[in-house]
Amino acid sequence: MISKQHRRALLDAEPEAEATKEPYTKSFGEPLPEWHTAIPTWGVAWKIYQYGLGAAFGILMVLTSALILRALSSNRARRPKKANLIVLVLLFMFGLLRCLYLCIDAYSTKHILPKAVANFVWTLGNPCIITAYTLIFLVLKNIFVLRERFMVWYTAKNILFIAVPYFSLQLVAEVTLFYVPNIDVLTFICQLVYVLFSLSLSFFYSFIAYLLWKNFRAENSQGSAEKSRQHFTWTVSKSSPRGRQTRSIIKTCVAAVLGGVILCALQIYSMSGVYGVFSDAIYVEAWPWLIFNFSMRVLELFLSFVLFSAASTQGTRRRQCQSFPVSSAGSFQGRARQRNCVISLSPNAIGSAGLSTKGTAIL
Repeated sequence: MISKQHRRALLDAEPEAEATKEPYTKSFGEPLPEWHTAIPTWGVAWKIYQYGLGAAFGILMVLTSALILRALSSNRARRPKKANLIVLVLLFMFGLLRCLYLCIDAYSTKHILPKAVANFVWTLGNPCIITAYTLIFLVLKNIFVLRERFMVWYTAKNILFIAVPYFSLQLVAEVTLFYVPNIDVLTFICQLVYVLFSLSLSFFYSFIAYLLWKNFRAENSQGSAEKSRQHFTWTVSKSSPRGRQTRSIIKTCVAAVLGGVILCALQIYSMSGVYGVFSDAIYVEAWPWLIFNFSMRVLELFLSFVLFSAASTQGTRRRQCQSFPVSSAGSFQGRARQRNCVISLSPNAIGSAGLSTKGTAIL
């Protein structure tokens, strides 16, 4: 949801053109800088924050839109799978909303956008990035849990079940706080939910990375595929090195964990420190506030491009690939079947989630 920093800016911030005017004394939520003195103090740094970061989010929007258009215009065999397209659409929305907010009327300092519109533009950002990471995690988890049935999990019903609740929570909270902006407890609860979501995803991604790394090491140490009770076949193109896709997914998971943990740490600091909704401060120092928020936006960009890198890798049809096994021995011994099982995955396991059910499992 929109942070209380942004809401307070929307309610109380002075226009840049009226920098000499006395600021309002009534405010809600987290303390902000005194805009009429902070903006001249920042100078070019404020422009970089607005237009530099806004342009970076705009680049994300352009890149994702280009991939979406290319995907829709390509033939069916080369078209990215359902999971890729969903994540790309969410990233497009995230980049567009952040770009518009920062470039047009950051924190409502220019009073260009109506308050309701500015609230809406900022509010939908966090659900986009959180939902995208949730969907990709579920794809990776389903590789291990649902196994050969994971490719049919990505139905419209299941996707809506994941995406709608968080978007609804954000919108309901925003409507409530728009009419009753002084409910600090509700703001704190929404921030806490965001932190819990992010920490949970970081833990889940670290677990997936651990399983993949354990499987990868087990396969290398065994020296023979027949020694494992069960194998996952990660198909790679003829020109790709052995195990490249596995290592790529591990790196994606590690990057997501690191970015998510740092972002959560900053959010917890914001909630519990001088920037929190229960802080007694009316205004905060200009430079620490700008550095803190700049760091938050940079982390959002980092996590967005990690997702973009994962979703932009297109899968190829199975008959164009070669495969090799990555052993899961030791990871699923309690669940191993009596006979060996090979599950065929595309080069990009994320992108293959939307494949049809035809002949993907080899028993």
